[in-house]
Amino acid sequence: MRRAFIIGLLSLCALVGFFPVESTGRTAEQSIPTLTFVRRKGEELVIRLQNPTTRPISYSGYSSNDPIYRLSRKTLKGWTYGSLGWCGTGLGTQSLSPGRSVFFKIKSPGSRDEIFRVGMNVSFFPTGSSDKRTDTIWTAPIKPSSE
Repeated sequence: MRRAFIIGLLSLCALVGFFPVESTGRTAEQSIPTLTFVRRKGEELVIRLQNPTTRPISYSGYSSNDPIYRLSRKTLKGWTYGSLGWCGTGLGTQSLSPGRSVFFKIKSPGSRDEIFRVGMNVSFFPTGSSDKRTDTIWTAPIKPSSE
């Protein structure tokens, strides 16, 4: 009787969301694409876009490894956001399959003393959802000493 009660209680908790239950084995943090600073190579930065979801994601770019991105600089007043400033000629929708990554290079912005981050607009289906979502994802802040 006690075992049936515990199983019933755990099932009820899972139904109402007390415990994350996903058949994919992924955590909630893994259900959205990620953008990561990999390394600095001279005046170039290598960035990685990763798709940990179970469905393809899409983003704008000239090719899979030449995406549209934006920069945000940290100031005393908070984060400032620059304009995209891209030309539309040759621009298209790029797709990244589940479990895949793409690496791209960008020119290091401004002074090497600035803290900044790189952002991209991506469209994806969060794990367990049938609704497509478009969000701006960002790297963690990239510090001047980041190598």
